[in-house]
Amino acid sequence: MEDIDLISKINPIHKFRDPIYGYIWLTDNEKNIIDQPIFQRLRRIHQLALTKYVYPTAEHSRFTHSLGVLQSATNIFLDLYKINKKTIYEIFGNADIIKTFKILRYVALLHDIGHLPFSHATEKAFLGEGVGHEDIGKYIISENRLIKETLEQDCERIQDILPLLKGSPKSEYYYIKRFISGEFDADRADYLLRDSHICGVKYGLYDYLRYVGSFYLYKYDNDNYEFGISSKNIHAIESFILARHYYNIQIPYHRTRVGYDIALEQFIKQNVSRFSDISGITVCDNKSEIDFEKFIYFDDYSIFEEIKKSHRENNLFGKILMRNDRLHPVFDREVSDINKKEIGSLYSNYIDQLRNSQFVENEDFFKYEKKLDIHKIPGFPDEKENGSSDKNYIVIDNGNNIGNLLDYSPIFRNLANTTIYLYRVYIISDKLEKAKKILYDLINPKNKFIK
Repeated sequence: MEDIDLISKINPIHKFRDPIYGYIWLTDNEKNIIDQPIFQRLRRIHQLALTKYVYPTAEHSRFTHSLGVLQSATNIFLDLYKINKKTIYEIFGNADIIKTFKILRYVALLHDIGHLPFSHATEKAFLGEGVGHEDIGKYIISENRLIKETLEQDCERIQDILPLLKGSPKSEYYYIKRFISGEFDADRADYLLRDSHICGVKYGLYDYLRYVGSFYLYKYDNDNYEFGISSKNIHAIESFILARHYYNIQIPYHRTRVGYDIALEQFIKQNVSRFSDISGITVCDNKSEIDFEKFIYFDDYSIFEEIKKSHRENNLFGKILMRNDRLHPVFDREVSDINKKEIGSLYSNYIDQLRNSQFVENEDFFKYEKKLDIHKIPGFPDEKENGSSDKNYIVIDNGNNIGNLLDYSPIFRNLANTTIYLYRVYIISDKLEKAKKILYDLINPKNKFIK
């Protein structure tokens, strides 16, 4: 078993300052990829869409996050290699470890290259059902000449790499996909720290240095392996779980930010024809095609040019998105299974009362229901198809399987079995006082208070 210095083998010689990792290092080929206009476009896609209207410093981009995921995936893999070297060689073999390491870094770097303006907030409006930014990313990687040739010359056929973004990868690459898109992955590892740091909040912080060294690959029969958690690092995993729990409530699903997401979605629906010529995206039968000459210029600023025009025309959503008005979350409840029925009934009754009072949905009021399954475990439906041995991450002590994470972490067990439901009703400014009065009259007999 050869002891390989993986970093020296790939020779990253370009370094970039970063507030999370200090420096992020790239190889010549990786730098050539990020210098492509299709990748530089990510500088003009905000990581957190309109969250900057809540946390003013949230101006960072998908570009910086993509570099961060590359670094985070690298750190996790290197720590796994140090403590789990024998198993790594059993899975990948001497000749393939360097290739595997390169593929991991490329996929981490490219995992968000297909994001549309304002990221998730507009994805469904532009792409419809069944097509996501991963599909756009796969198309870009397979059709961009430099990216495709670089990946194929440096490590692997493009057909074997694309399923790592979306789909079922080759069995030996199943583990790479878990690094990028599992319950404990490099994507979440980066955005929790990065978003929290740049927003100026503490909700997404966790013990990163301990976290990246928490993982094992455990051989549970002659041919199959599974990810495990070091028993000594359960507390680091718990800090990550709690960070993600609080982060989701306070940043992407913050009630004010969601109000702007609703306004943006409504604006896109009203003006979808304005964007058909500038996006460069064609979706037909759940398949996408891209006109790269147009798509490289399709970014947040493209949308805002149309928003500014709409604002001059005194359009309500243009005014809101220019921060001259807002949608008001008059009804805002965060509940669990315990009180879901009661609050859900109140929510439905309030909507009925609004309609009976001649409030028009999607003009005067906007309803918002969200089920937040913040954690994937137990379950792993995608991973199970690829040979996962268990529904839960196992816990490893001195190389031995001593159980699963649900048994050893009461924090994780409680959160994994808890579903959060958000019930919100947003009201336009002109109807605000009337809507408040309707809600007060609805709940006052029960002697409850308006939030």
